[in-house]
Amino acid sequence: DNGCTDISDVATLNVYNAVSFNIVEVSRDCGAGTVTVSYASNAPLDALSWSNGASGDTVVFDATTYNTAVVSVVIRNNTYSDSLVIARGSFTSQPSDASGQAGADSATFSVQHSGVNATYQWQVFSGGNWVNLQKQNSVLSGGNSSTLNLTSLSTTMNGSQFRCVVEDNGCTDISDVATLNVYNAVSFNIVE
Repeated sequence: DNGCTDISDVATLNVYNAVSFNIVEVSRDCGAGTVTVSYASNAPLDALSWSNGASGDTVVFDATTYNTAVVSVVIRNNTYSDSLVIARGSFTSQPSDASGQAGADSATFSVQHSGVNATYQWQVFSGGNWVNLQKQNSVLSGGNSSTLNLTSLSTTMNGSQFRCVVEDNGCTDISDVATLNVYNAVSFNIVE
């Protein structure tokens, strides 16, 4: 205006990717019942708070007290949160001994485990070692489920010992041992 030129202040355009944020498990101490967690983010944080009151980028949760780790963060004036199930399950039911008649009966062993991510593997004690059972074959089903079914019982199976190994959130739980008792059909008659 009137032959003069005015120049405004310089403004900067900041372009950023969409925020990506989540909790990650760093390590787990099954014996102590603790889980170390951290967060992963593609943007710097303005604020951070953990559900157990701890501070810092990496914290330790007592998995026997907390079922879930929760973190809330502020990034560019927006609040984000994420959670991670850290609880470790335990056996709520153990297997019991089973009995059956050779050639006629079947036998079932069962466990229950409270782990959300629990996987099961049944084992039999054979040759001085615990041996993993197949998922299924001609005499069993459920080798990797909470219930093991044995069919076609024979007297050679008498005294066999079984247990279930449960993996849950990186920890291993082993059930009590249960024994299979197999007997022959009772045969009797009256003679003169």
